[in-house]
Amino acid sequence: MDVDLIRCEYQGCQCTVQVPKAVIRQGKAFCSEACADGHGCGCHRGWCPSAMLI
Repeated sequence: MDVDLIRCEYQGCQCTVQVPKAVIRQGKAFCSEACADGHGCGCHRGWCPSAMLI
């Protein structure tokens, strides 16, 4: 299975997320609504619930 991952564009977030699951705001991709709203998802380790588990 070929999956494209992108990094969340919220400053300081370490998450990567599958492209179809990304939250897109103003042309930027975020891992969650919280990051898109400027609050951060709180993971700081790349274990966001929106991210694909590897």
